Amino acid sequence: MFTEFEDVGYSPCGIPYVHGREIESFQGLILQGKEFYENAGLDIHYETTVASLDVAGHAVVLADGERVPYDRLVVATGFNYADPNVPGSDLEGLHYVKN
Repeated sequence: MFTEFEDVGYSPCGIPYVHGREIESFQGLILQGKEFYENAGLDIHYETTVASLDVAGHAVVLADGERVPYDRLVVATGFNYADPNVPGSDLEGLHYVKN
């Protein structure tokens, strides 16, 4: 599994509670630590960007050019941030949460 983030398995629904200080920090949103996934046999590549797929060659091509072979592929494109497109939406200090 490849993720551009430093963690996986967190609850994005709780982000407003962190900003509202009802949950002390973003660490409070982590459902399981990295060790849990390693012990489950998952090969997770953190902070890694996939640049392209070589479907014919059964390989994932990373941003640094490394090719990682696969037997079966699942593409989960994740999320994007919703830009409200209103005046002031580009101001410093404004944070977006997952849609």
